[in-house]
Amino acid sequence: MRKAELISKVSDTTGHPIAVVEAVLSESIRTIINEVSKGGEVTLRGFGTFTVKRTKARVGHDFKTGGSINIDAKVQPQFKPSKYFKIEA
Repeated sequence: MRKAELISKVSDTTGHPIAVVEAVLSESIRTIINEVSKGGEVTLRGFGTFTVKRTKARVGHDFKTGGSINIDAKVQPQFKPSKYFKIEA
């Protein structure tokens, strides 16, 4: 499902105009991105938590040459689903 399909479905379910649903969803996403990019955390109960994952610089192994390579430290967003966010097999 793409963003436009999600907006349409929420609009149909709630009865709110597409423009309103799109504005709310876009601002919600923008707020989550801004908070996480500042190192913060956003928790949506029953859905999950958006955080920042930091990895340290380290030395790795290059399988092509057999030598060592330096892997830089990284900062990347991470999402951890809530225990209530279940997907049936």
